[in-house]
Amino acid sequence: MQKLLAKWTLFGGVLAMVAISAIGLTIIALQERWVLLFSLYFLLGIVVVLQIMSLNKMRQYFSILHHEQRMSYRQLDSLLSLHHFLDLQSPLPPMREWAISPDFGSLLVSQIHQHRPAFVLETGSGVSTLVMGYALKKVGTGNLLSLEHDVKYYQISSESLAQHCLGDVATVAYAPLEEHVVQGRPVIWYATESLKGIPPIDMLVVDGPGAKDLGRYPALPILSRFLSKDAVIILDDAKFDSVRAVVDLWQSELHFGETRFIDNEKGAIILTRKREVVSSESGV
Repeated sequence: MQKLLAKWTLFGGVLAMVAISAIGLTIIALQERWVLLFSLYFLLGIVVVLQIMSLNKMRQYFSILHHEQRMSYRQLDSLLSLHHFLDLQSPLPPMREWAISPDFGSLLVSQIHQHRPAFVLETGSGVSTLVMGYALKKVGTGNLLSLEHDVKYYQISSESLAQHCLGDVATVAYAPLEEHVVQGRPVIWYATESLKGIPPIDMLVVDGPGAKDLGRYPALPILSRFLSKDAVIILDDAKFDSVRAVVDLWQSELHFGETRFIDNEKGAIILTRKREVVSSESGV
């Protein structure tokens, strides 16, 4: 934004210099008062237009800057809450960007603290796996299974669980993407071999595969038969149109239950099968 503002300022300066030069040449050539008056008004008009353009750009820049500062403060507050609530054995990996944001991690912890699930299934591993592992250990009940299709991140997540001493409550399963048939059409989703013999899913966290297109749609059609009667489903990246489209498809085809949108950094959606007491979405 600063580079863009500088470009507009430079463009305005060049334009003003050209206008002044043209006016000067015109005055010299004609030596008429009306030409001088017209030239001054013309120059004043250019200056006013350039000032308005610069002010608008500055207003946009400071608006974006203010929003980023507020969001950074919110993420820092959520991160401090996570560190305060969870008994960390090692520093958490970097968050935000491709990883979950701290406010989504805080949401996961608050939901685990509220519902105390006996079994959590997660699609896509990472920092969220560690956060939920710590939360389950903190409440003293429940286990987590995370599906990961990428070999590199499967190894990283497995090593991170061992580093954080969470192997007794959380496991990462390598589940490469493969073709399934859902509602009569082919879809690409995780291999399901690791789901054999799992207990009822009390909490399903959908954070993979990628948020683009409808890559997360197969999760509920494939996993619905594993869900407990009071299951809670949590989706990250709900500010993507594609993720909201997935939820719309779920509701139109499966009529799952209530839907709540959480306005955090990347957006989240919580689906529940029954009405529940609403708790804080951002604190732990």
